[in-house]
Amino acid sequence: MNTTRCSSVPDETGITGRVEVEFCRRGERTIVERQQFLGLLRMSRPVYRREGTCPEVQLIHLGPGAMDGDDYEQRLTLGSGAMAVVGFQSYAKVLPGAVGATQRTSITLGSESYLTMRPNVVIPYSHCTYTSVTDIYAEDGARAIVADVLTAESTQAAELDCNLVSLTTRLFRPDGFVLRDCIQVGRHSLSRGHIWSSEFPVLGNVILVGAGRHVENALHQVVESIDPAKAQVGVSYLVGAGVVIRIMAGRVQFVEQVIERVSHILEADAQRQRFEVEQAGVVSE
Repeated sequence: MNTTRCSSVPDETGITGRVEVEFCRRGERTIVERQQFLGLLRMSRPVYRREGTCPEVQLIHLGPGAMDGDDYEQRLTLGSGAMAVVGFQSYAKVLPGAVGATQRTSITLGSESYLTMRPNVVIPYSHCTYTSVTDIYAEDGARAIVADVLTAESTQAAELDCNLVSLTTRLFRPDGFVLRDCIQVGRHSLSRGHIWSSEFPVLGNVILVGAGRHVENALHQVVESIDPAKAQVGVSYLVGAGVVIRIMAGRVQFVEQVIERVSHILEADAQRQRFEVEQAGVVSE
C-alpha cells in the first residue's frame, strides 16, 4: 500500500526536515511503496522512465538554503530488484553560520537493486559551516551511482571564505565497512581555505557501487574523450567497493554531463547482470 505522511513543523527531536522513501518491485515495475516527510523536505510526484518501469523523483527543500543550526535527514530504501532515479530540485545553498548545518543520508540497497542518485550541487557561502554524511548499505548484486558536486564558481579569489564544508560517503557491505570517501574545504580544513584549482572551480565526486573491472574499458573511453582544457578526471578501482571518480571542471554542467555518461555505463552493467540472473533461474528450472 502506498502511504504518505507530512508535517509542516519540526518534530520533538528538532529535525529541520526529514524525508523517507521506499521503493519496491512489483512484477517488472518499481513503485513508490512508502513516503514520509516532515518540516522543510518534500518529494515530488514520481515520473516513470524506461517504458513505465522505473520511477524518478525529486527531493525538494522548501527553504532559502541550509541555515545555521539546521538538521536534515534523508532515508532511501530500495527493495530487492527495485530500480529508481532520485534527484534534487535545486542546488544546496549553504548560508553563513558558526554552528553550521548538518545532513545525514541513509541509502539501503536490496539485492539486484539499482539506484541513480543525481548530484546535489553544494554552493558554500562566506563563513558557512556544513557537514554531510551519506551511508550506503548495499547487499550483494546491488548497483548505485552516488555523486556530490561542490562549486566555487561564485568566487574569483584563490581561497574559499567558508569555515568548513565536509562531504563524507561511507559504504557498507553485508560483511562490514568497505569504503570512506571525504571531501573537505574551507579555512578549518587541511587546505586552509585554498581552492583545489582556480582553473577548475567545480569539484565532483562519483561513487559507482558494485562496478568492477568489467566496466574499465567503457570508463576509459569516457575519460579519454574529455578535453583536458575543460576538465581533469581521475578513476580509482576499489576491490569490494566499486569505482571512485574525481572530476575537476570549469562548470557544473560539464561535471553533470560526465556523471550522466558514467551512469549509462553502470545502468547497462546492471541490466546485463539482471539478465544473467534471470537466465540462470530459467536454466535451473
